[in-house]
Amino acid sequence: MNPKAHHINFRQLSIVAAVCSLICLTGAVALAEDTVDRLDRELKELRQKINLMVSVPVGTIMAYGGDLNDGKVKDNLISQGWLPCNGAPYSSDDKNGYMELYRVIGTAFGGDKDKGTFNVPDLRGRFVRGTDSGTGMDPDAKSRTAGVPGGNVGDNVGSIQEDAFQGHFHTTNAWVGNDGTRAGIGRHITAVGGGASVGAATNDNIHGEPKLSKETRPKNVSVHWIIKARSENPNSPEIKK
Repeated sequence: MNPKAHHINFRQLSIVAAVCSLICLTGAVALAEDTVDRLDRELKELRQKINLMVSVPVGTIMAYGGDLNDGKVKDNLISQGWLPCNGAPYSSDDKNGYMELYRVIGTAFGGDKDKGTFNVPDLRGRFVRGTDSGTGMDPDAKSRTAGVPGGNVGDNVGSIQEDAFQGHFHTTNAWVGNDGTRAGIGRHITAVGGGASVGAATNDNIHGEPKLSKETRPKNVSVHWIIKARSENPNSPEIKK
């Protein structure tokens, strides 16, 4: 064998091997980049599926035990996509990130469509009640009013009712003496010329009964009401992008 020819063949073989190695390396890098992109897409899809499975629907109202008078607690709540139900107004455009909430509740709790504003519910000091939806469980549903201008009325989400006391009657058996004998709890009947005058009834600490309150209410505990304003955590990488 010609040593010179052998040397040339070896050089050519070395070059071919180097080129092959470069091609393989380039292909591996391309494959790696493709794999990373694919895994990134799959990860995003998985996150979206998880969000759909575990997320709370936008517009959901929940009781919250945190102290919203504490700025840090309030900021942390907002960072998780929630807002206090304090009647505050917001813009309905997408710049502040609350377009999702507007699309769900609109101006049911107040707002001005012409000015592009809407209000979150104002549930401070209030109980919540399900809409009647034609069941008759709320006999005064048609007379419900708007809490603030622009809000819903009647049997619709966002309408309000002021406190009321259902009409009712009491009967009592009593006898009346000419000496003005009292009869009944918190009520007195006095004979006047063969007739009788009835005094006003009260339960203001009469015979150990509780004093009058400024409202009729059940036993209760105070919480803050909050509303879901975003479908995802605004601090997540997807939102930040």
